[in-house]
Amino acid sequence: MPGRHNSAPARPALAALGAQLAQLESLAADAASPISKLEALAARRALWLDEQQQALADIKAGLSGSLFRASASGTPGAIAAALAGGLPGYEQAHTAAVLLVSPQPLTFFKELLP
Repeated sequence: MPGRHNSAPARPALAALGAQLAQLESLAADAASPISKLEALAARRALWLDEQQQALADIKAGLSGSLFRASASGTPGAIAAALAGGLPGYEQAHTAAVLLVSPQPLTFFKELLP
C-alpha cells in the first residue's frame, strides 16, 4: 500500500536488546553474583527467624503464675457452657479475663499459652 510503511522496523528490537545488555553489564560489573546475594539473603532470614524463636521463648519463660485457658468453638450455647465450666473459682482474687473472637483459628495464641 502506498504511504503505509515502517520507517524503523528494528527500533523495538534494538531497545529490548539494549535493555538486556545494560542489565548484563550491571551484573558483570558487580562483585557478587546473584546466587551469592540470594544465599546472603537466606542467611539473614534464617538469623531473623532464630531471633524471633528466641523472643517467643523469652515471652513464654516470662509468664508466671497460674494460667487458666478455655478454648471453644461452635454454637453460642456450647461456648457459654465451656466458659462456665473452665474458669477459676472465687478464691482467685486477681483474675483477668480476655475474650478473643475470630472467624479464623487463633493458632498464635494457642501456641503461646500452655
